[in-house]
Amino acid sequence: MNKEWDLTPLYEGFDTKKFQNDFRALTETVAACNAFVSNMPEDRGAAIHGALEIQEKLWSLAAPMFEYASLRSAVNTSDNEALDTLSRPQKLP
Repeated sequence: MNKEWDLTPLYEGFDTKKFQNDFRALTETVAACNAFVSNMPEDRGAAIHGALEIQEKLWSLAAPMFEYASLRSAVNTSDNEALDTLSRPQKLP
């Protein structure tokens, strides 16, 4: 029985360029979301369209990062790097 899984389709590590770039993009997208909410278009169609675009981008960035950290934590509950990464998005402005 295989007691390990291969997470490399998501990321090869937290310190990889891919993970760091995705986290940077997530941070920028959260900032864009905050700016969008602060300057919500009056046109309801434009507001809905903009909100859905931001939501899709947030989800496409956050989901694989969360899954990677969550799966690493599930294998080793004392993986502090994974646990810290799981809480990082909550600390975004």
